[in-house]
Amino acid sequence: MKITATAFPAALLLCLLLSTPPAIASGLTEAAKEGEKLISTCTVCHDADRQPPLGPPLFGVKNRYLRMYPDRDSFVAAIREWATEPSESKALMREPLRQFGLMPPMPLPEDMLNNIASFIFETDFPPPCAHWRTLVEEAEKSGRVDRHIQMEKRNLERFCGN
Repeated sequence: MKITATAFPAALLLCLLLSTPPAIASGLTEAAKEGEKLISTCTVCHDADRQPPLGPPLFGVKNRYLRMYPDRDSFVAAIREWATEPSESKALMREPLRQFGLMPPMPLPEDMLNNIASFIFETDFPPPCAHWRTLVEEAEKSGRVDRHIQMEKRNLERFCGN
């Protein structure tokens, strides 16, 4: 049997796909897949569509933590440490702290928190357009348009086309 120039790359790709572990082929590591099963623990408060909001959406949490902790290990450790023992001194998100207050500690085993943090790290959350829209509308009604609300307006324009 003769292998043609076009058949070889296709065969090579097929071999690579078949030899790739399922977690990589599906886009999430095993830890993140386990975290995905547990993320509802977080989305009770951090759901972008929740009205009224109880905490910042995961889109914002992830992006803020990535700026401080761009590599996976430090990101996971920082999320785990925050969730275990939140404090004003450790808060990276000052405006949500002012808005929603300090979140309660999450009494979950370390491996579960690591898995949840891995899922957050590996997931591209959609922009929380409804959340931003609500914050901006409420601020404009109350006349409290500060720097944070101006940032939310820019986010609406940039990510949501509003």
